[in-house]
Amino acid sequence: MKQLLVFLLAFALSGQVFGQAETLIYGSHLAQATSSNPAYQNEYNLVIIGTSLYQNTFFTGPTVGDALKTNNGQTFFDAQSFLNALDEDNLFREQLNLHTFGGAVNLGPLRLSLNHNFRFEAQAVYSKELAELALLGNGQFVGDTVRLDHDLQLFSYSELAVGGAIRLGKLQVGANLKWLNGIGSLSTEKGQLSLYTDPGVYDITFISDYRVNASSLASLSLNDSIQFNFNPSSVDFNTLITKNQGIAFDLGVILDLGAVELSASAVNLGSIKWTENVSNYASSANLTYSGLDLTGLLTSDSLDFPSTVDTLKSLINLSETQDAYSTTLPAEYRLGLRFEAGEKLYLGAVLGLQTFGEQSYKTLGFYATFAPIRILNLQASYTVVNDTYTNLGLGGALKLGPAKFYAMTDNFPALFNPKSARHFQGRIGVNLVFGKKDLEK
Repeated sequence: MKQLLVFLLAFALSGQVFGQAETLIYGSHLAQATSSNPAYQNEYNLVIIGTSLYQNTFFTGPTVGDALKTNNGQTFFDAQSFLNALDEDNLFREQLNLHTFGGAVNLGPLRLSLNHNFRFEAQAVYSKELAELALLGNGQFVGDTVRLDHDLQLFSYSELAVGGAIRLGKLQVGANLKWLNGIGSLSTEKGQLSLYTDPGVYDITFISDYRVNASSLASLSLNDSIQFNFNPSSVDFNTLITKNQGIAFDLGVILDLGAVELSASAVNLGSIKWTENVSNYASSANLTYSGLDLTGLLTSDSLDFPSTVDTLKSLINLSETQDAYSTTLPAEYRLGLRFEAGEKLYLGAVLGLQTFGEQSYKTLGFYATFAPIRILNLQASYTVVNDTYTNLGLGGALKLGPAKFYAMTDNFPALFNPKSARHFQGRIGVNLVFGKKDLEK
């Protein structure tokens, strides 16, 4: 046991660490735990899963407190403070999941489930130089090559999942099959850009190997101005079923060794093909332009300058097509360990790896679950997140009749000090549960 914990800690501390995977949900005894491991079997014969919301935001570089300052009661954006806090490469990550309906039923050793979710995924990776150019213009970079590389992955979709799990002695295995329907997408397939301003004649040389794709609710227009629109809140019943289709799988296994439980899972293994209302913009060029000053354009409140846009379009040498493309879901892999420390106390650890585009992230969390009375579960956790070590989680579930209310967060200090936090995460909802089941070991 000691050797395993040392290995988990060493793995998480090597390279980049990131807290995408939830820690508390893994030991929550909730039906929602099947989203992390489909082999999980709930302790109730019938669960009606109500509407719930999950949110996870993480970023590196500047905090809200770095970007927003207050003077004489007025809040303003402090560009220099924001730029000073930037890393050479910066990351923003957002996940939203609205569970609309679902349920699970246990039939002896077999569990069957059906769930529907709306999901939103976003990831942006950008260089410090790109932010400096956007906020201060290109005058400061005369004689230097500015690296403007970036990666943007943003999409929303609905998910209908059919799942099953079976207990075979000490072994539980489970899987979910998910039908995906894409709602909107914007993604950079290639994001290599650089800019050079000649110190003598101030000519600008633009080098690009760039391609951006958009579909459905996302639109990118370069006809008369640079305009981008992506509004997930505009989803209505007419947009829920589109031609953007995909399939994904979840796989999981749990080995019950009595007081010790080992688990492994792989979820979100799939992709969406975008075929409806598709636009692709690509640029592969090495061009030089004389007489263009980007400062006024980039630091203005609006990008609607037709003459300058025409120049930029010529400089970037954009070509437009309507070719279908695919986006791969952020796949997650987990190893779990749970130890029964007492009749009402469980201790556990979760090691996770997530891949999203060219990024891969690791996470390590420890949790404790305590049930002081039959109707109440309390949880606490500690999670290593992106080389930060102050992420403390709290959660609980309260059963009142058939209704089981729950709320949890892996970083509750962020609720009290949001201006200095870089990780915001939480889940809240209610289930209806019927018929307590004795899960024989």
